[in-house]
Formats: sequence, structure tokens, C-alpha cells
Amino acid sequence: MPEELQTEVVWNGSKRKLKTVGDRWSYLQNTKYLSSTQPQYWILDGDENHYSDSTSYDPDIAKYIQWLDKGLEKYKAKK
Repeated sequence: MPEELQTEVVWNGSKRKLKTVGDRWSYLQNTKYLSSTQPQYWILDGDENHYSDSTSYDPDIAKYIQWLDKGLEKYKAKK
């Protein structure tokens, strides 16, 4: 990433320079969502309101669809 886009942050108690786009995404996920699991899924709207708990990869398709339906139900209830 160009030098002007690199940012210095305090992360886990240490000063660190975010040099890559991957560093920036890792920092965001770790500081905002308190996790560094990948892939990690959330159901959010455009204002970053959460409509689900987070979930990560699970090969159980029925469980994933249930998670999606629950988030959609919460989203529709808030409209």
C-alpha cells in the first residue's frame, strides 16, 4: 500500500504500522468485532446495525440457512 495510506495504530498494546490492505482488514475485524476468524459472517445493514450474531464457516447448509433466515427476520422486524 502506498506510504500515504499506511496508518500507525495501537493494536493489542503495541504500536504497529498497517502496511497492507490485509493488515487494515485484520485490524478492523479484531478491534470492531473482537475476532480474527476467517471467514466470519455478519448480517449488517448500510448503517452497520447488526441483525445476527457472527458465524464462521460451517459445512452444514441447513444451519447456515437458518442463520440467514433469523437475521432476515430481525432485519424485517426493525423496518
